[in-house]
Amino acid sequence: MKKTIIVWIRKDFRLVDNPALFHAAKEGMVVPVYIHDDDEESSMGSASKWWLHHALNDFKTSIEKIEGTLIIKKGNPKDVLQKLIHETNAQDIYWNRRYEPHALKRDKELQAFFSEQQINIRTFEGFLLHEPWKIKKENGDPYKVFTAYYKASQKHAVSSTVKKLLPSTPFLHRLNLFQSQIWICFQAYRGMKRLSLRGTLRNKALLIASKRF
Repeated sequence: MKKTIIVWIRKDFRLVDNPALFHAAKEGMVVPVYIHDDDEESSMGSASKWWLHHALNDFKTSIEKIEGTLIIKKGNPKDVLQKLIHETNAQDIYWNRRYEPHALKRDKELQAFFSEQQINIRTFEGFLLHEPWKIKKENGDPYKVFTAYYKASQKHAVSSTVKKLLPSTPFLHRLNLFQSQIWICFQAYRGMKRLSLRGTLRNKALLIASKRF
């Protein structure tokens, strides 16, 4: 059975040349999620918010066209991702790296936190031709003059693009998300001989379990 991988979408709204999505699709069941982070979006101007709204809707539609579901949440990324890990039983989180100072600091803290929780974190180069720390002067200082930087950059190869996701991409759908939650409950039931579900939810759980046992 393939592992479940959460892909944290961070304004990289594309199916073409999206390393985090591409590698997740190759290695497991994909759970793409975008998180509205108030700490980050509160400082956005009206034009940026307009762009974000339409870009997110377009990307959501693109995911749906290949039979996937983009999960959209709001809140602190650590809390949202932790809850989603519990709901999907995922053990991996993939994302494309960002380079703003606040994003670098946050991502480093999240990597440390989830690594302690035995969650595998993989990050990818998916925003720039060259990452900031790759091209520096001989003494290790960053370039301050574009012409010198440009000449130095010509000596470095640009990472190859990755393919577009296809309709065969293995997404974990909403129904599967529901079923995975029921299955976790039933695993507990088998071990503890009790079930906290009631009514229609319990009947659905019984039906799912009867097909799996």
